[in-house]
Amino acid sequence: MPHLGKRLLSVTFGLLAFLPATLLAQQNLSSPTPFITPTGLEPAVEFWKKIFTEYSASQLVFFDPLDMSRVYEAIDVGEGNRTDTYIDGERMRIAAANGVDIERVKAQRGVKERTAGGIKRSGRYLAQIQQIFRDAGLPPELTYLPIVESSYDINARSSVGAAGIWQFMPRTGKQYMRVGGGIDERRDPLESSRAAATYLKQAYDMLGSWPLAITSYNFGPAGMARAVADVGSDHLPDLIEKYNHPY
Repeated sequence: MPHLGKRLLSVTFGLLAFLPATLLAQQNLSSPTPFITPTGLEPAVEFWKKIFTEYSASQLVFFDPLDMSRVYEAIDVGEGNRTDTYIDGERMRIAAANGVDIERVKAQRGVKERTAGGIKRSGRYLAQIQQIFRDAGLPPELTYLPIVESSYDINARSSVGAAGIWQFMPRTGKQYMRVGGGIDERRDPLESSRAAATYLKQAYDMLGSWPLAITSYNFGPAGMARAVADVGSDHLPDLIEKYNHPY
């Protein structure tokens, strides 16, 4: 499975806690959502909500990674790629103008168009995926994880080989479905959703909380267990801040 990196660990909970009203209405939830923003992640969640729903792909958003409530500038640069030299030059300019070290200035493109496209594509099979998760005894809000992973594109493929709407890596996918020999069920939205439901249920049973289980989707349950043991806390913001690991 792909690694989102520390900056993106909070975006999933931001989206789960702030789903569009039209999507929530489809669920007819009879109980309160278990996906409450973990204390300490509020600024990061608010930032990523804006990246996914307000800022355009043509915008570069320059922000403070240590205080994500602080957005310095949002520059319209078009949708074409900008060189590292250009971005670093803008970071230097913004850092000087704000009297901060350059490492306190990071850049991120908006993805609101991708989010909107993913929500539209989800309508093809979201109701069936939600039923799969309900049948597995899982919160239906988990079915929105592909907004982050793939924008519900069944043909999505990452540079490291993850595929389908749930972006299973081949090795992990083989544990839950048929992958190889001309058949790749990672690209089947329903079979891969059954696999994702099984994985998430196992991760939750092992780790005991949704913040840890969801983060394990990109870090592995064993990796999360090691992080908890190393930091001495199962509070996700503590792990993001204190766990020293390349991922």
